[in-house]
Amino acid sequence: MKNPYIVLGISINSSYNDIKNAYTKIALKNHPDKITNLTEEEKKICINKFREATEAYHYLTNQNKNNFDYEDCYDNFNWKDFFYEMINDKNNIHLVNNIASFLINNNFINKRTKGPIKHKLVLYVTLDELYCNKKKKIRLILKKINEPIYLSLNCMDIYPYYNKIYIDDDGIEHDIDINFKIEKNELYTYKIKNNKINLYYNVKSNIYKYLNGFREEIDYLNNEKIKIYIPKYINNKYCLKNKGINGGNLTINIYYENKVNLMKYNLLNKNEKYRFNKILNEIIL
Repeated sequence: MKNPYIVLGISINSSYNDIKNAYTKIALKNHPDKITNLTEEEKKICINKFREATEAYHYLTNQNKNNFDYEDCYDNFNWKDFFYEMINDKNNIHLVNNIASFLINNNFINKRTKGPIKHKLVLYVTLDELYCNKKKKIRLILKKINEPIYLSLNCMDIYPYYNKIYIDDDGIEHDIDINFKIEKNELYTYKIKNNKINLYYNVKSNIYKYLNGFREEIDYLNNEKIKIYIPKYINNKYCLKNKGINGGNLTINIYYENKVNLMKYNLLNKNEKYRFNKILNEIIL
């Protein structure tokens, strides 16, 4: 993790409001919803800045929560010690109760002593939706928020994580984290590495195709068809670079119905190989 103070461009003595304002400035400038007109390279830079700023904001607000409750909100006056002395003085019990009731009834306690209310959500997406960068319209109904929140998100632009800071009508801040989870696919399995999605597809084959190579048309994502060529002597796996999602690869897992001793096959001369393959072609195909 990068130094959060450097990421937000603030000093180590910054208050909660300083941290919040710095994060808001960066978030508004680099949020995925604000950069739709930029190039793909510029979008990646902005999204990276947004994620780093969000991570720095979470780290600093969680780390310094107790400090923000008292010192940053009320300058240098130590309200904690002040109320502690009052509470422990029996002569002040009625005054303390009146002050507490006033603060609670007017929401001063909620606004000044609590950090953002955190909401952690999971968004299920399909491989097709990621491949097509499909726009998903989402309606969020969250605790302690009276009205639903509506979001419109392009899946691949914000994959695998989306954060939104929402301030409700009472001025209470909500920190919404949405993590992506990919649904199972009937044809493809996948593995994720560095946000690149590597796809795996199974193909059945035979000895003839193994010895001569073969062409195959496979069902791809979004109901597309792609034609591939598998060279001869490929045992189990054949990798197609950048045919996965987000820069990942597509690996063809090949399952042969029979096996052949390649060492003995290569001892045959050209004519013997020709006759052997001709027989295989007539028998198998």
